Amino acid sequence: MYILFVGNQGAKTSLAICQGMAAGMRACDARWTAAYITYRDEERDWLAGRGIDERDILSFESWVNARRDTYPDPIRLERDYPNANWSSVVASERSFCDYSLLLDSQGQRIEPQEYTVRLIDNMVTLLEEAIRRYKPTAIVSQLADTLSSHCAFKVAQGRDIPIYSFAPGWLFEEGREQGGFLCNNEFLQSDRMAEAYARIGDRKLTAEERKRVDSLLSYIKGYRGSTTFYDRTGGDPFKASAVSPHWRRYLRYIRDNRRLDKDVIYTKFDPWRKTRGNLLRIWRRVAASQLFETIAIDALCYTPCTFNRKCRPWRKACTGPTRSRLSRISPRRCRSATR
Repeated sequence: MYILFVGNQGAKTSLAICQGMAAGMRACDARWTAAYITYRDEERDWLAGRGIDERDILSFESWVNARRDTYPDPIRLERDYPNANWSSVVASERSFCDYSLLLDSQGQRIEPQEYTVRLIDNMVTLLEEAIRRYKPTAIVSQLADTLSSHCAFKVAQGRDIPIYSFAPGWLFEEGREQGGFLCNNEFLQSDRMAEAYARIGDRKLTAEERKRVDSLLSYIKGYRGSTTFYDRTGGDPFKASAVSPHWRRYLRYIRDNRRLDKDVIYTKFDPWRKTRGNLLRIWRRVAASQLFETIAIDALCYTPCTFNRKCRPWRKACTGPTRSRLSRISPRRCRSATR
């Protein structure tokens, strides 16, 4: 029995968690075998060095390189996954819609529709190849907050394969400083949590349960949003690092970014647009501070609207050897609803 682990930008840390989960499953039932999808070839080689059979590892980077001359077929994607709104999937990725202007924002990112469609097509077809090859009983992804993990959910749901994502926890009762839970869909819903809550019913909490509730409430009330952004800026969003958390090694950061293959690492950015986007974020925060007494943890920025079928900008004809019609997968037309 195979279980498919889908990696994303979490890289080796995420894959190490997946490998630990696989080891735990094999300890319960030796019939379980794990297969992995990695983002880069170096992550594939890293897993192989940890004892994973190379036949059980697929690399997104290798898949993209092998399909450079392949034209995507968005009409097939729409036909095979009728319940998937791919425009919404793209908009869910922060690097495409400016949702995250805290750390690695793209500024006002604009991409050709051909690039976006090809990126989605490569992700989906790799997942389809993994399903064809391993016939997994279930799929496990990292938290559904990246393009690759959202594609994994859409493909799994379209093929009726159970899929789970592991989400880190942020709010804990005293004495429990770390943890997480398994989600049953991309909206962070947990069936086990719902079942546990239903079992409580109308009964009164015990003294021990009340003590735990009070401890959690106390933590929530004192929560100050200790995000990576605040850790790096020392809690002051107006320091130089607010423009870029990489400012101490900015030249190397720009150099490393330039070497990235954008067809594989879609978070590759335009330095000028990125700088402009971060400066715009600072201005928004200054302007908002004059209007609101308390500022939310996240900066004011574009937020993806709730997409519906009428908002779906499909099928703008384009040229190519196959004369295929590429779907215009872009969130830009939908942004007006949030401005």
